[in-house]
Parts: sequence; C-alpha cells; structure tokens
Amino acid sequence: SNTGDYNYTVYDASNNPVGGGSGTWTAGQPIALNGFELNLSGVPKTNDTVTVAPTQFPNANNGNARALLNLRDEDIIGRVQTLSGTTPGLSASSAYAATMADIGVRVQSAQGSYEISQSVADNAQAQLSNEVGVNLDEEAARLIQYQQAYQAAAKILQVAQSVFDTLLNVAR
Repeated sequence: SNTGDYNYTVYDASNNPVGGGSGTWTAGQPIALNGFELNLSGVPKTNDTVTVAPTQFPNANNGNARALLNLRDEDIIGRVQTLSGTTPGLSASSAYAATMADIGVRVQSAQGSYEISQSVADNAQAQLSNEVGVNLDEEAARLIQYQQAYQAAAKILQVAQSVFDTLLNVAR
C-alpha cells in the first residue's frame, strides 16, 4: 500500500529500543523524538530499516564546537606533567579572568606610580626654583623683553646707518 499509517520502533546503537521511540508514522509527517525530527520520503516496505548516525565529516556536524566547549572547563592552561605527577592548571575561562585581573592590578599600579612620580617632579621643580631663586616663567618673560630691546636697538642702528650714508652722499 502506498498510503496509510506505519508502525515504527527506534533502537539505540546497541539495538535496544529507545524509550518513547515507538509509534505510528503517517506518510508526509516527521517522526519526532528527543528534540529531533526525521523526515522520510517514499513508501516504506515491511522490515525496512533506517540508520541515523553522526556524520563522518566533522565540518558537517557540531563535533568540533562541542569539543571546544568541553575544553572551556578543562584545567589545561598552565598544567605541567612531570615524572612525579601532574601540576593542576586553570580552565580557559579561569585563566582569562586571572589575566584580566592581573592586567587591571598592573594598570592601577602604573597609574599610582605615575601620579607619585609627577608629584615628586613637581615638588623638586618648586624646590629648585625656591633654592636657586630662579623662576622659569619670569626668566622667559625677561628673555622676551631683552629680545625686543635688542631688535629696537638694531633698528636704531639701521636708521643711523641710513642717515649717515645719505649725509655722505650729499657731501660728495
């Protein structure tokens, strides 16, 4: 018969019936069991069997992803094997958390060291200015005044040179 209902039984790899794995199949309807659905096409015959197994091609299933997920919780990072035994390691997530915590502590320590060094440098600069009696800002202002005075004197000399040259030319 090409239509109708068919009885089925699902067996595990050891050929034992799976709990809840028996029922009646109607052509065109999926067989659902444990979150999986099996769609059959065609018409089954008496004693037909269908074998469902993992694919032999790892890129076509989630085996690699599951293996990586299992590694997440294995204590493999930093584990050392010696003749006397194995030193335990950390899981990937624990090692990542420990690394981030270590980086945070180092950054905080570096910031503290920077602030202390900056404070020491500022205090040393202030003390040097007090001891020497030199204020760098005042000295810079004086240098600018001297530069302007020098430029003005140079301009006066230039004008005097021009006047002197003119007088010499008139006297000739």
